[in-house]
Amino acid sequence: MRILITFLVAIFMIANPLPASDMPEWVVNPYSVYDQSLYIAATGTGSSRAAAEEDAISSIDLRPQKVTHLQLLSRRLQEGAGNEASHKGRTA
Repeated sequence: MRILITFLVAIFMIANPLPASDMPEWVVNPYSVYDQSLYIAATGTGSSRAAAEEDAISSIDLRPQKVTHLQLLSRRLQEGAGNEASHKGRTA
């Protein structure tokens, strides 16, 4: 009898997922938890976990983005390395 009740509860939960209002905020809006300037985040739905993952991945915008901070950091590191090399050749 317990197996039957467990099975019926499992079927009910699968057939009636939680409405969006009862879902955690990160499921409804991933960027409420993850900083959009640092992370790529997406959620998806599907009949299985694999289908939901595929749906989430397909929703990610893969077009090139403007990466000014990384370019600026790279330039500063290169300039710093150039300055360090020029100082090594000098003696006090």
